[in-house]
Amino acid sequence: MSSISNRIEQISSSKPGAKDYINYLHSLSAAADLISYAKAIIQIPDGAIVARPVLAEFVSYTKGLADAREEVLIATLDVLKEKTIIFEEQEFLAREALAEVYEQKNEFTKAARVLQGMRLDSGQQHITDDQKVAVYVRIVRMLLEDEDDAGAETYLNKCALLIHKCNDPAQKVHFKLSQARIFDTRRKFLDATRKYYEMSLEEAVDADDRLQCLLAASKTAILSPAGPLRQRVLTALYKDERSVQLPTFKVLEQLYENRILDQEDVKQFAEMLEPHQLALMGDGVTVLHRAVLEHNLLAISRVFSCISFPRVAALLGMELTQAEDTIANMIIQGRLSGRIDQVSGFVYFDSEKSNLNVRQKALVRLDEVAERIAATSRDVRIY
Repeated sequence: MSSISNRIEQISSSKPGAKDYINYLHSLSAAADLISYAKAIIQIPDGAIVARPVLAEFVSYTKGLADAREEVLIATLDVLKEKTIIFEEQEFLAREALAEVYEQKNEFTKAARVLQGMRLDSGQQHITDDQKVAVYVRIVRMLLEDEDDAGAETYLNKCALLIHKCNDPAQKVHFKLSQARIFDTRRKFLDATRKYYEMSLEEAVDADDRLQCLLAASKTAILSPAGPLRQRVLTALYKDERSVQLPTFKVLEQLYENRILDQEDVKQFAEMLEPHQLALMGDGVTVLHRAVLEHNLLAISRVFSCISFPRVAALLGMELTQAEDTIANMIIQGRLSGRIDQVSGFVYFDSEKSNLNVRQKALVRLDEVAERIAATSRDVRIY
């Protein structure tokens, strides 16, 4: 420490500019020497005007330190704590660099924690909205890598307040993709499907990445709760000419055409899924298993006008009570149109023509009224 500080004092005595300090910096390579250098620089009598560009160069210089970079940057941030207000911009750069080190080591939560320590709203330095969005998006991405969806959502909400001010197309793309990933992790699969599909159509996204987004959309669509809303997104995906390239297309086609899913195809599809997409739910079944059962029930409802619960259970390979509960829940939620006769042990499905829930019927009536109003308007003559 003494030799480094003495040399800094010698440089200071000649009333130099930042260049003289930087030249000396480039002669150092040992971690201990660099840490001593950082401690000495913030104390130079030339003041912050000279020290700021020197410290900025110091952070950049650490890129060539390989294994020692983490140690030096941690020590530098500790040094800067003493004068954070004076060297906020330099601390910002050091945190970005340390987060990069952790990201390269796949220590994503550590990277996020370092970025969370940034003072983005202090007012001492001018940080643009684009820079803030970039930091928030990066934190979200790091937390999602370690499946901390709750923490990621907190920072995504902060980002949402600024994204409309952002002029960086790349950050807007990352923001939307992060939204999709959070919906996916939270098992809000319909919302995730819409976001992924939106990204698959985004021209700012690379062609290969668009196809990956389309693949992600097809996975979450298949895992979504069976019913009219899912059928809508399935239609969009199935009619997209790119979908035939996807490894999920066979299952996607069976769902779109309301055919009972082949178990071998389901098994192959399961191998493509992420761990959270295969996690057990509260009722002891996986998301995939539930989605398959519900879809197959819808497929059965299009073949049979009525069927006994034991027959349903036998066709789908499920327990009798599970068949009863699943059908009852789908009817209650408006995703399956029918009624249950518990005395006879049968379920009666409504015809396809009447297979509309209350909301859908209301929308149909509104369309009819709108058409009548439009027809009446055409017949009106002004004299």
